[in-house]
Amino acid sequence: MTMNKGRQNLILDPGRAWCEFIRDRVKPGWMEDSGEISADLPLSKRELFGLILLAALRNHQNETDDWCVGYDPADPEPNDGFVSDGATKQQAEHKLVPQMAKKDPLDEILSTYSRFADKGDGYGGGRTLIVYGNKSSVGMIPVSNLRNRIRDESPFEEVLLMHLAAWREPGKVAVFHVTQHYPSLGLAEIEFDLTTGAANVSTCNIPAR
Repeated sequence: MTMNKGRQNLILDPGRAWCEFIRDRVKPGWMEDSGEISADLPLSKRELFGLILLAALRNHQNETDDWCVGYDPADPEPNDGFVSDGATKQQAEHKLVPQMAKKDPLDEILSTYSRFADKGDGYGGGRTLIVYGNKSSVGMIPVSNLRNRIRDESPFEEVLLMHLAAWREPGKVAVFHVTQHYPSLGLAEIEFDLTTGAANVSTCNIPAR
């Protein structure tokens, strides 16, 4: 770790990041807590968790365990952390559909994407947008709708929707769905162990990046 602008550059193994910064802070509503984890790691718990799932996805796609999560205070704003394998660095931008959202989650997801995509390439260029669906829908959310909204062009390098799909073991192993809506449409299923921080990608048809 090296000091930079009063904060530390942090690069961590995804499992270690979970155990060290999130596991003991998990309590009801933790995904909606926007507070910074610490002075040295000014990310929310959900932002760091999104990076952990993204790193697990990258490791699976590339058949490696080199992808880690990190934060660099020198990165341009909005600075929500990154994932990297040492050669490639991918910054992420995180947005949440909260449980108290007034609209149906699908409408919230579509409006959230549009609101930030409208900021253009200067905001989204080179970034992976991660949208968390933290509210149950009245019906099934058609995975095609967001893809249809994006069509063939987005200011973001990649657009992902993440949400808790089920519990493999209640309170211990959670199953998360990660749907890529841009540049292609694909789905990954990640089984995440809340005790150890281990992530197992059981299903994935999202092309490697």
